[in-house]
Amino acid sequence: YIGTRNLSTGAKLFRTRDFGVIEAVIDDGFGKYENQGIYGLCEHRNQLYVGTFNWQGAEIYRTTEGSAFQLILDSGGDDPLNVDFFSFASWNGSIYTGTCNLRVNESLAFVGTDDFANGAKIYRSIEGDAWKKVHSNFFPKSNFIRSFEVFGDCLFAATGRFEQPWSLLKTRDGANWETITFPKFNQHQDSPIIISFAGRLFCFLGECRNLIPFKLCFYDGRQLIDARLDEFGNKNNVAVMSAIVFREALFVTTRNYTDGLEIWKTSDGYQWTQITSGMPIDN
Repeated sequence: YIGTRNLSTGAKLFRTRDFGVIEAVIDDGFGKYENQGIYGLCEHRNQLYVGTFNWQGAEIYRTTEGSAFQLILDSGGDDPLNVDFFSFASWNGSIYTGTCNLRVNESLAFVGTDDFANGAKIYRSIEGDAWKKVHSNFFPKSNFIRSFEVFGDCLFAATGRFEQPWSLLKTRDGANWETITFPKFNQHQDSPIIISFAGRLFCFLGECRNLIPFKLCFYDGRQLIDARLDEFGNKNNVAVMSAIVFREALFVTTRNYTDGLEIWKTSDGYQWTQITSGMPIDN
């Protein structure tokens, strides 16, 4: 399943079994053009959950068989400034979602400002019907939960944005969250991509305005270690946008406005191989 962004007619959701045929299962933002983006997708208890970006309040939909969707949460839950249920995780029998919390001003998604909202939030549900808020970020500028990851016996979430240093959130029970900050790397304010691989939590740090190259760090449960592999040798790689473990290797994609995106892989975290050259910017 592949979610897209469409500002005119509403987000689209596609699916494929073998990439030979890609079909649209949702082509109009679930009937609402205000649902402009689909970024969060998660399978939980044999059901697919989909979060939407909506300036009038984000929504969550659910399906059992993949084409008929049920609206289970709307208007941003308990806060209409939750404009996106961006990230999800299924862990220890519950499903979690992290929000993007912004005022109704589209420029806020791209330009730093003091006019922020209520800070990012994390919600939890067991069956997916009733959702409970389990964490509120009390720093309004930390308005975004980009990703979740299981590391050891804990669930981690990554947050931080717009002149507010990034941090990790950590929980052992899903209800109580500890904030872990790293002052040494506070020039990277954007919410990082985090992923568990080779016994470490990989943290790909970015800067919200894409002014400096990304930084790769390893978190071992006690300290953050600079991997000294920033940018993969190309200063135009300003962020890592996605990461996945596949066939015992870690694959990542970079954001690169000059040379086009790049895809890299590693088997140990130290030796990286580029498996694509830069794609055209207009591709």
